Amino acid sequence: MLRRFFLFYSTFNADQYELSPWTGEFEPKTSNTIPFSILDPFEHDHNLTSNISQSNWLKFQEECSLAHQIFDEC
Repeated sequence: MLRRFFLFYSTFNADQYELSPWTGEFEPKTSNTIPFSILDPFEHDHNLTSNISQSNWLKFQEECSLAHQIFDEC
């Protein structure tokens, strides 16, 4: 399951979609100024990840990709 977590976030297209735990689906992105968005399941218009910068999001994706590669080598 952890391997799939790393694969998911290393390949997630945050430029086009945001995550909605409420619906369990990808939603079309409503704002292009935010690099990554997970919608609050209780306040549907609130982005729980609004404090993540573009550089932090890209670094997170890189680290997830590296972790996924390590899992593949095991």
